[in-house]
Amino acid sequence: MEPEQKGNLILSLKEENLTVCMCGEGANDNIALRFADIGVSLSKEESSIAASFTSMINDISCLPTLLKECKSSLICSIQIFKFMIMYSIIQFLNIILLIMNQSFLTNYQSVSVDIFIVLPLASLYPLTEPYHKLTHHKPSGNLISFPIVTSILFQTVISFIFLNIGLYFLKKRNWYKGPMCKFSDIDVFECPENTVIYLISHMQYLITAFVFIISKPFKRRFYTNYPLTIFIIFTFIYSIFIIINPDKYSRYALSLFDFEDEKNHEFSDGYFQVIIFLICLSNFVVSYFVEKVVVSYLNKLWYKRKNKILVQKKLNESGFELTLGQMQQMRISKMQ
Repeated sequence: MEPEQKGNLILSLKEENLTVCMCGEGANDNIALRFADIGVSLSKEESSIAASFTSMINDISCLPTLLKECKSSLICSIQIFKFMIMYSIIQFLNIILLIMNQSFLTNYQSVSVDIFIVLPLASLYPLTEPYHKLTHHKPSGNLISFPIVTSILFQTVISFIFLNIGLYFLKKRNWYKGPMCKFSDIDVFECPENTVIYLISHMQYLITAFVFIISKPFKRRFYTNYPLTIFIIFTFIYSIFIIINPDKYSRYALSLFDFEDEKNHEFSDGYFQVIIFLICLSNFVVSYFVEKVVVSYLNKLWYKRKNKILVQKKLNESGFELTLGQMQQMRISKMQ
C-alpha cells in the first residue's frame, strides 16, 4: 500500500468511531502513524518521529504492555481529577458553613490540609502498577461523563450532610450559646465551630481519596502501592487521634479548640469527641457504600440505556446505521 492509502485507511476506521492503533517501522508509515489514535514505531529511525510511542524491540509484543499502561494512566487521571474536584468542593462547603456561623478556618488549618494531605495523595496515586492482565474493559475517555459526574455529586451531598450533622451536634451542647470565634487583624483564633468543621472535613479528604481508588481490572490493588497504603493508614490513625484525644503539640499546630480543658469546665462535655468520631465513621461507611454499590449500579443502568437507545434508533430510522465503534462498545457493555 502507498503511504497515502495507509493514511486513508486509518481515517476510514476512525470515522467508524473506532480507536485505531498503527504499528510501523519505515518512513512510508509516517502518515498512518500520525493519523492513528495510537502510533507505535517499531524502529528508532524515521517512523519514530511521527509515532506517539517507540518500541525498543522490533515486533508488536510491546502492545499488551502499552495498552495496560494507557488504561492505568487514564484511570489515574480520573482518580486525581475526582479527588481534586472533591477537595475544592469540600473546601467551598467549609467556607460557606463557617461564614454562616461567623467563623473561618485558621491559617494553620488551611495550610496543613494542602501540604500534608492533598499534595502527598496526588503524588502517590500514580505509583500503583497497572493490572497484570489486559482485559476488554474500557475506561471512560471523557472527564465530564455520567459515571464521573454522578460519583462527584453523590459525594458532595454526603459531605455536606455530615458537615451539617457535626454542626448540629455542636449546637446541641449545653455550653454552646452561639458563635464563639474571635478574630485578629491577620487570623482567626481556634473555636468550636472551625474545630468541628476542620476535624470532619480533614477526615472527608481521606475518605474521598480512599473511595475513589479504582483497582481491578485497570490497576493492581491499592495495597500493592506501599507508599500510598502506608500514608493512608498513618493519616487515618492520626486523624482519629486528633479527634479523640489530641496532644498539646497537635492542638497548637492545628489550632484545635480544647473541648476538655481542665481549667475551663464550662466546655467539658465528656464524650463530644466520640460523637465527632462516630460522625466521621458513618461518613466513611455511607461514602464507600454509595460509591461502590449505588454509583456502580447506576452506571450499569446508564450503559444499558445508552445501548438501548442506539438499537431503538437503528430499528426506527431506516437510514441509520451503527458504526463499528458503537457495535464494539455495545458488545463490551454486555460483557461488563
